[in-house]
Amino acid sequence: MRLPSKAAVAGIIPILLFTATLAWASSTGAGTSRTVNEHKPLPLAFLDKEFVNYGKASWYGLTSQGKPTASGRTFDRETFTAAHPSLPFGTVVRVYNLVNKKQVLVTITDRGPFAKSRVLDLSMRAAKNLNMTRSGVVPVIMEVVADPEGRPLNSNNGFYLRLANAPNAAEAHRESARLKDRLNRDIRVLTPDGQGAKGFELCVGPFGDFSEAEKAVDDVEPDARVKDIIEGPAEGSRLPDRIPPPKMAVGADGLPRRIVSSN
Repeated sequence: MRLPSKAAVAGIIPILLFTATLAWASSTGAGTSRTVNEHKPLPLAFLDKEFVNYGKASWYGLTSQGKPTASGRTFDRETFTAAHPSLPFGTVVRVYNLVNKKQVLVTITDRGPFAKSRVLDLSMRAAKNLNMTRSGVVPVIMEVVADPEGRPLNSNNGFYLRLANAPNAAEAHRESARLKDRLNRDIRVLTPDGQGAKGFELCVGPFGDFSEAEKAVDDVEPDARVKDIIEGPAEGSRLPDRIPPPKMAVGADGLPRRIVSSN
């Protein structure tokens, strides 16, 4: 039998490699649009203070209202929730709107969004807090602040329901006493830190995990509107006026990375 020449073999090998690559891509879904298989939860070890992500956030809820989410929880657009491709359900993230510097805390209850350039689909209520309902899509930085059990990564912190602010100490304590009687819950008056901070925050809490705070929203809202759920020190009366977004740098792979202080 006549053997093929070296030149012929050299020409056949690239064809075989290309064919094998196509077969592998077809079997794994590589090169196609995002699939459900790509939305596997990240390992719990990944949930630390170094997890940050940059991308675009959108919001949903008009057609999803009342339907089950991927976590099994019924979607309610008036909750502080979001969909993420891979973070474990129950994980709490802080989302910063890079356009107007507004921020909101949400818990992951669903899978999505299914567009490559987006990292989050927010509930309508969370989107309103970021003032993005009109624009629809905004650039954001998000970072994990609590594990899948909803417990803060910073063990010194807890979660609060922020109700309203008062212009002075006397009014703040008068309003807190009134709300305490009506709600039968502890109301804390927290003083915001930061330049130009005005007034006093009226807050319910602290709660040890985010789900406790979420449940309390339903109890509180017939009597007082909850502006948002915030993270703050479990002890003391000082509340950061604004927790700054993590300092970011672009790594060798082109992705944003938190700048870790050497101090």
